[in-house]
Amino acid sequence: MQSKDINSIISFVRKYKVLHVLFWTWDYIGFIHVYKERFTDTSLIYYEVTVLKFFQIVCVYFVIHFLKPRFFNKKKYTKFIALVLTSIFISVTLILVFKDISFIIYKNRHILSSSLLAMYIGHGVDLCVLIMIFFALYIIHDRYYSEKRANASEREKLINELNFLKAQLNPHFLFNAINSIYVLIDEDKKLASKTLLKFSALLRYQLYDCTQDWMPVEREFEFIKDYVDLEKMRNNDNLDVSFKFSDQTLNLQIAPFILLPFVENAFKHRSYNIQDNSVVITANFKDNFLVFSVTNSYDEFKIKKDEGGGIGLLNVYRRLQLAYPDKHKIDVSKKEGKYKINLELQLYENALYNSR
Repeated sequence: MQSKDINSIISFVRKYKVLHVLFWTWDYIGFIHVYKERFTDTSLIYYEVTVLKFFQIVCVYFVIHFLKPRFFNKKKYTKFIALVLTSIFISVTLILVFKDISFIIYKNRHILSSSLLAMYIGHGVDLCVLIMIFFALYIIHDRYYSEKRANASEREKLINELNFLKAQLNPHFLFNAINSIYVLIDEDKKLASKTLLKFSALLRYQLYDCTQDWMPVEREFEFIKDYVDLEKMRNNDNLDVSFKFSDQTLNLQIAPFILLPFVENAFKHRSYNIQDNSVVITANFKDNFLVFSVTNSYDEFKIKKDEGGGIGLLNVYRRLQLAYPDKHKIDVSKKEGKYKINLELQLYENALYNSR
């Protein structure tokens, strides 16, 4: 047995020593009472029960902490059963050897050979019962903590994936915003300066304000408004933009940057060829449900070409699945030159989010 295995056993016993001590103490006292009905010599009673319990304890923990991880957990069931039976046989043999010694000391005779088989069977059955009890408890214990670790691992994986998707989305937005400012520099420096100020406000939200998993809804709305203003500056009068946000946010919170990709997508895929060139954004509340709608005019050939939606929109779908499982609904429709995305999102109050 390696030192790390010994340390593992010691650590486990220390962790649950109270329960173990209580069980074996109760078992020891119970056997003392049983033996008192059969023997009158007190010293003989304590000697035999002590020897019995000592080898039972050694056998039980040997099976649980040594044989189980090396054979049962590795699905070597035949070897495991064979070694368990061997351990029981050796333990019972040692128990009977020491019992025979006690017979010699206290009764001046050996154990009767006719009684040996019955003693082997009796002590063997007792030891089998103890091993099965402990084995069942340890199996339940292992399964419970295994599921607990699996759930924790899955949760950590989802959090890491969510953070990765968020990090992947933000540079995507930065690329679009910087590109917009770049286009304006040669066309209208004054407008480019105003646009740069808007862009600075967007960066402030991204770098300093938006550091938590959840943000107040009104802050997310302000962020989208700054982004829309930036797009309006860049497009001048070539685009009719309308956005209406509810003033009642009901003290709700939302995952940051969860709405922006829908707005980005609308500006990216808007029509450039028809007279009705528009983007309409609305946000309303029904109890704790946010109904967020983005409608834009589009050219049929361009929508077919870009049907995939881009990296930002694909990522936000995944983020919705991670951050709002079974708490969101998306409807997409295309009708009469209008492309509309309608998102229903179940939100919670600040205190409820903090307790999640």
